[in-house]
Amino acid sequence: MIPLHRPAFGVGAVLAAALMPHRDAKSLQLCEAAHARASGCSEAVWLPSARAGIGWALRAAIAPNTKVIGPAYTCSVVHEAMVRAGGKVQIIDAAADSFAMHQESLQTAMTGAYALVLSEPFGHTYDLDWLAAASASAPCIRIVDSAMAVPQPELFQRLRGNDFAVVSFGAGKNSYAGWGAMGFTRDAALASRVRQLRDVMLMSGSFQLTANRAAGITLRTAAQNPIVFSLTRKLWYQARALRSRQAAASAPQTIQSTPGFPPAWLDDSTCSGEWRIPSTRIDRGLSLKNLELAEAVRSKRVALARRYQTNLAAVAGVGCPPASSFALSHYTVRADARIRDRVKEELYRRGVYTISLWAFNEHLNPADFPNAHRLCGEVICLPLSPWMNEAQVDAVCAKLKSVVAQVSA
Repeated sequence: MIPLHRPAFGVGAVLAAALMPHRDAKSLQLCEAAHARASGCSEAVWLPSARAGIGWALRAAIAPNTKVIGPAYTCSVVHEAMVRAGGKVQIIDAAADSFAMHQESLQTAMTGAYALVLSEPFGHTYDLDWLAAASASAPCIRIVDSAMAVPQPELFQRLRGNDFAVVSFGAGKNSYAGWGAMGFTRDAALASRVRQLRDVMLMSGSFQLTANRAAGITLRTAAQNPIVFSLTRKLWYQARALRSRQAAASAPQTIQSTPGFPPAWLDDSTCSGEWRIPSTRIDRGLSLKNLELAEAVRSKRVALARRYQTNLAAVAGVGCPPASSFALSHYTVRADARIRDRVKEELYRRGVYTISLWAFNEHLNPADFPNAHRLCGEVICLPLSPWMNEAQVDAVCAKLKSVVAQVSA
């Protein structure tokens, strides 16, 4: 089975970072400077998570109750960051045929004093120049949520003024390094303010944290070996199926919907570790290792995505995403919501592990965001790993085509 999130580095790189003498450990400042040089941005700010960077950058730029516009189709932690920033949140539905926000609704919202949060799911990007031209007034700040991206200069050359982009190093991301994220901007004052907010929030590091981080990253990296991955996923899948059957037998048959953001998001004391836990020399070292590998990883991911695009372009029942020159985290297709879960189950039985990432956010009302709600039921993320080859992509495509035809019949 092909691992979905196999890092670009191996266990040896993790051990090298863990065993690095303390006096040789890369400092936070050196790590930031290296990412700034690689991105072509004047400022890079280390963050404990992308969500923290979104929240702090918004808080640094907006006045209380400023309108903060963001997408319905995104991870719930993006909405959490928007709420915690203190703005008046306005959510925009997805377009009928893309992962992006509906253009006309977005244009209508971009008036007066506002901030804009742009999530770029799976690495699919917004046209930032078009957005600037289409808006009636300039935003207080534009957040570009590139959490799933591979850092490359072209990604950050799009940034203007006080735009603030975030890339995640967390589990399941293209730039996995064990922990943390990086923020990018051309605005030195904004970068300084975000660092101030970060430093107030972060807990102190410890030897135990470093040891735990080393063990966790080593195990996660080793588990992404194809043989180990196949075994562990099989055991996990069997256990999940058992838990699902038990839950179905005992759970009530009605689903309760509670639209509205959780009140806990208004209290900084409820922030999770993703807002508080610091870096270690291990994850800093691995993030620098990823910079060395970034171009090779980017070009491989782009090439494999093109192979998927060619193979699946004319397959009935499979909706392909738009072509992208940027590296994608997965190749994300869409299938009719009535058969999507059955397609995923059958693919798993044939050795293709897929995910869908986001269920529809429970704090939103499906009736208000029908496109995002439908999208959450259609998405299938196919593996797109730099360790893959074209023959493996061809095999995944053949299985998908067969399964969709079988399930649709």
